Amino acid sequence: MAPRPTGKWDKLKHASKKWWTRVSRKVGWAGLLPVAGIVVWLVLWYLDIVVAPADTWRPERAEGYWSMVAAFSAIIVGIAACLGLQSLWLTRRDITLRNERECRSCAIDRCRELAEVLIPLNQTVRAMWAAQQINPLPLKKKLPLVHQATDATYQVDSVKWVSAMTFEARVESSAFLNKLETWSAYFMHGLADHETGFRPCAAVFTAFVLQYYPYLVAARADPASGRYPNTVGLYRRWKKKLSEEEIEQVMKRRETMFPEMEDPDDDAQDVRDLNLDD
Repeated sequence: MAPRPTGKWDKLKHASKKWWTRVSRKVGWAGLLPVAGIVVWLVLWYLDIVVAPADTWRPERAEGYWSMVAAFSAIIVGIAACLGLQSLWLTRRDITLRNERECRSCAIDRCRELAEVLIPLNQTVRAMWAAQQINPLPLKKKLPLVHQATDATYQVDSVKWVSAMTFEARVESSAFLNKLETWSAYFMHGLADHETGFRPCAAVFTAFVLQYYPYLVAARADPASGRYPNTVGLYRRWKKKLSEEEIEQVMKRRETMFPEMEDPDDDAQDVRDLNLDD
């Protein structure tokens, strides 16, 4: 709470500021122009009645009188313009804060969606894979996701891996990746704040991408299939920000998902070396 004014000048200043705020809210800036004219007239009247007997300020010709009126009017217009610019700056700042608040709120909603929708859906897919004895292919460095990829063998193996799935498993896997693509679009198109969503979601999201990596390779190699640009783009952006501890957590989560699967070598554990080309 602001301290109460004590001196006479402080009280007068506080009262005038309070009055000015009330009038500007009720009549607006356009309605203050007549008030400004009245203030100019009062100043001139004061100079004419009080100051004139002592000083020789009064102009002798009409041109000088109107020049003085124009000078006072310019001062008042300048003050009004400064107040208007301040109002515009406050409006812009308010819009920026509202946008940041909405982005953070959207990121929190995406965290909730990850916990309440995507993770349970992925558990359903994992249970179906376990029932059909489906294990993801071992990870390698520089994994390809396009036809012109250097590691064509992994691409062929991924297509065979997807073809070996039952129709129900392909439908459920595709449905999960479609939801993950929609989820990623919020971050890639600026609707959700990256910094808010990165810490609670990056490790789980990266584990999802690693789990469905062969499916992504096969889907992006098929001209009739979607290329999942938002999922790939978000993965490429977030994997650069993962620390060594977070990478270790991602790999432990992957091992928890599929404990029976072994990686070909320890050198393939670095998630940041996995290449998802456009």
